[in-house]
Amino acid sequence: RPDGYEPPFEAIVARLEAARAAGVSTVAFGGGEPLTRADLGRIAAVARGLGLVPVLTTSGIGMTRERAQELRGFAQINVSHDGVGEAYESVRGFDGKVHAERAIRFLCDAGIPTGVNVVLTSASLPSLLATCDHVASIGAGEVQLLRYKPAGRADSFDGTMYFNVPRASVTIAGSVVRINSALHRRSVLVTGRSAAS
Repeated sequence: RPDGYEPPFEAIVARLEAARAAGVSTVAFGGGEPLTRADLGRIAAVARGLGLVPVLTTSGIGMTRERAQELRGFAQINVSHDGVGEAYESVRGFDGKVHAERAIRFLCDAGIPTGVNVVLTSASLPSLLATCDHVASIGAGEVQLLRYKPAGRADSFDGTMYFNVPRASVTIAGSVVRINSALHRRSVLVTGRSAAS
């Protein structure tokens, strides 16, 4: 949570049990940064034990080979990566590519299905094809495109993060075709989800 509150393990277990009782099948963990929790592996194991499918999204900051092994209970982990070159820093406000790319490699080496989330902005769109090619080359099996939402940290950005829709449609369509070819049997998800961080 933005205020830094981290629910105790027991509270999360109770929420997972309630979710399963309500008919939920998949549970997604995100942040902030979920890797700040030392008990993520235990949480994934509890979710699996309840018949839930746990998935996770991370920036990759703090990922180590050992930590990736601890997270093998997750069905998939997506790493936020908003572009090669200067795009990542333009979108996120800092250059975290090295963390994201290291995390992708460690997760793939651990045998965890790994995807990448790309927030589409005027800064990330020009390098979208190169980003997709690059993350595929280091092991990502999926690229999920998220629409920009000016909330949270992104609330301070001005309108320059938005892009021209017809141009974006052509680029995105080309990306899907090209990345599908690059990934062979792997998939690309194009979603309408909002991304605030």
